[in-house]
Amino acid sequence: MRISGGLWIRSGATFVLGSEQSSNTGTIDDGVHATDPASVQIHFATINGGLDVQGGSGAFGGPFDITWNAIEDNTIHGSLMCSGNSPQPQVGDSEGSPNDVTGRKFGQCTKV
Repeated sequence: MRISGGLWIRSGATFVLGSEQSSNTGTIDDGVHATDPASVQIHFATINGGLDVQGGSGAFGGPFDITWNAIEDNTIHGSLMCSGNSPQPQVGDSEGSPNDVTGRKFGQCTKV
């Protein structure tokens, strides 16, 4: 799968690409952009143009009455910016390796 022209996720929307058992789910060109999404989950993709997900609070609460964004096992050509996440970004329960980022990591993402 290939998404050209960027991926823009609206407030309250959910976007899921792949899963923890996936491999090579596709490429997203011109970055991923989201403000207050319900959930963004991207696994095993190549993201060209960086990643900027701000806020987020799923309306349905997800399992265990929490919501999350999962950006795992990806290669990101561009910058990765994280701020205001509670808890802070982490490797996760899978104990997998961090995302590969060719640009700079900012904010809470500097250690993941």
